[in-house]
Amino acid sequence: MTRRGSAGLRTVLEAAGVGWLVPDDDADDVAARVLQEIAELEDYLRDRLGVDTELLADFDRDERLAAVVQTFASPMTTAMRAMAYAVVTGGRVETLDVRYRYGREVALRVEVAMPEGGSLEFASDELWDFQALRHFGLLKAGGRPVIDGFYATRWGQT
Repeated sequence: MTRRGSAGLRTVLEAAGVGWLVPDDDADDVAARVLQEIAELEDYLRDRLGVDTELLADFDRDERLAAVVQTFASPMTTAMRAMAYAVVTGGRVETLDVRYRYGREVALRVEVAMPEGGSLEFASDELWDFQALRHFGLLKAGGRPVIDGFYATRWGQT
């Protein structure tokens, strides 16, 4: 679980471009919620992926984690936040399946090949997780589709 309190959280959120997430008028409530969600992600990464991390402290050393930090600005499941972490830290999106049926069904499944070998699957049936799609780097290489990374949004920049 993260050892930094709400002051450290605000610093990291501001550096990641989402400082507005913890407004002055109810900072304690919002900070408590976000810190709890960060702890859930850290537990998931440790228990399911074998990764021992402290997201806020790691952010100081690895600004690529801004993309993961930004996921706390939206409702998102822990599984999709873990997928973002896996991609940001070197994983490659191998498969992306999206299913949507008006009023009946949503499904998102992402398979990530890990640099040390093997792959991990992340799945969700939560509509809000579709927000993760906007962070993927999309391109064509040799005329073929490639999802290359998971990137932070540059808020307020054109």
